[in-house]
Amino acid sequence: MQHSIRKGTANGIEGALGASAILFLSSLPRARKGPVPAILTATSTASAVYYGRLFFNLRE
Repeated sequence: MQHSIRKGTANGIEGALGASAILFLSSLPRARKGPVPAILTATSTASAVYYGRLFFNLRE
């Protein structure tokens, strides 16, 4: 997947966006229980926004 992301192909970006979404959904219920889940939630949100923008910019 990393090779696909470097090349900028849609499959690599979709995979990264999907992984970010899964991490976000799994860490969201635990975000208030400590610093590590909060950091995971923030990181997954930031990466989902980044890859989401990249994905939609490639589609245009």
